[in-house]
Amino acid sequence: MTPRGRAVGFRAIALAAFAALLLLSCAPGARNLPQSPVLKWLERRAGRIAYVGMDGNVRTMDQAGGSQHEVTSDASVDENGTGPLYYYQFPAWSPDAKSLAFVSIRRKGGLLEGSAVWTSTLNGSAPTQVYASNERSASFLSWSPDSSRLVFVTGRPQGHAQLESVSPHGGEVRVLGTASGFAWRWEKRGRRIAVHSVDEDTGSSPGRVGILDLQGTGHDTDLAGTPGEFDAPAWAPDGTIITAVSDADGSTLYREDSSGGDREPLAHVDGSAVFDLSPDGRHLAWAASPSPGDVVSRSLYVLDVAARHESGRLAAVPVSGGDFVAAFFWSPDGQRIAYFVPSGEDSSIALKVLTVKSRAVRTVAAFTPSPYYLSLLEEYGQYAESIRVWSPDSRFLLYCDQGDSSFDVMVAYADAAIAPRKVADGLVASWSPR
Repeated sequence: MTPRGRAVGFRAIALAAFAALLLLSCAPGARNLPQSPVLKWLERRAGRIAYVGMDGNVRTMDQAGGSQHEVTSDASVDENGTGPLYYYQFPAWSPDAKSLAFVSIRRKGGLLEGSAVWTSTLNGSAPTQVYASNERSASFLSWSPDSSRLVFVTGRPQGHAQLESVSPHGGEVRVLGTASGFAWRWEKRGRRIAVHSVDEDTGSSPGRVGILDLQGTGHDTDLAGTPGEFDAPAWAPDGTIITAVSDADGSTLYREDSSGGDREPLAHVDGSAVFDLSPDGRHLAWAASPSPGDVVSRSLYVLDVAARHESGRLAAVPVSGGDFVAAFFWSPDGQRIAYFVPSGEDSSIALKVLTVKSRAVRTVAAFTPSPYYLSLLEEYGQYAESIRVWSPDSRFLLYCDQGDSSFDVMVAYADAAIAPRKVADGLVASWSPR
């Protein structure tokens, strides 16, 4: 047989195996099938994955672990713990998927010696340092929708946090606010951000929700009402904003005009809530206690905002059963939600996928998260726009597992009963938006 004939024959066999795996994975009650070594090379590629390797450097790759690209190479680890330690964290893709932002940390003897924010255009040129401090550490990197601006939080061990902004090309760093903490979302097609800030130290105010204009062409606006217990506001595609306003026995979720005008109640929530709109703006999801005073349960709710608007009725539905929902993320197509459930006393977590239309739930994987990935889940209300767990085509999920002797970057099928696969050694990873 000629080389071309052998190649055609191999591809036919591989495609047949691929089809058989998919058919079996769709069978009722099917368990996860073993990962085929051929399967990953047959898949349609979906964006790129950025991750921090075990050496502290940032790299990118495809979903099969191939096409590796080294973004940084100067991280260093002091094995004795007495010398300097220099490493990178928090890789965040720009919305156009052409650039990455990330943070460098320098420590010595456990003490912070310096932190910086960097950007890289992934074209082979050296990364650009856009922020640096010997006292403050940076986190929660977030790009504007047009990829023209970065917003992030800086802080020191004692003292207030600052919300800061800078161009990805460098230049003036603007301080947007000072408080104990911040959570925010970008307007879908603009350069305004809705910021929920809290100042727990002074006690003078439980917090505020403001609209900040980073173009400098308009006025900043504070929304009325005392904010309830929640993380970040949510922007709807029509420019309205969803916030939580404190009431007598919890909070009410409102949709209101960004100018602080008309306000429409959507649903009541008990206790602290984290919420986010689906990318198409059709559904609002939130995680909160199912009843007043319940601090050991946390359910996932989904509200059809369009139906609520048309009917004038509250229609929030708890969709997670008895699961404690530690974090959740919408798929890019808005049809599914990935959510994470603590599954025992051994620090393991179950990754589940909810199909919103059918309410069907599928367990994708059970794993022990790496320390960096665990911190992502614990503060996912702030990381939701910075770290992406879904592939841009909504077919795959990304997580970081702490194995017996390694930290593993894992890729899992969202809707097929095929075992997840390891694609690299790494601490934390994020999928590009396209």
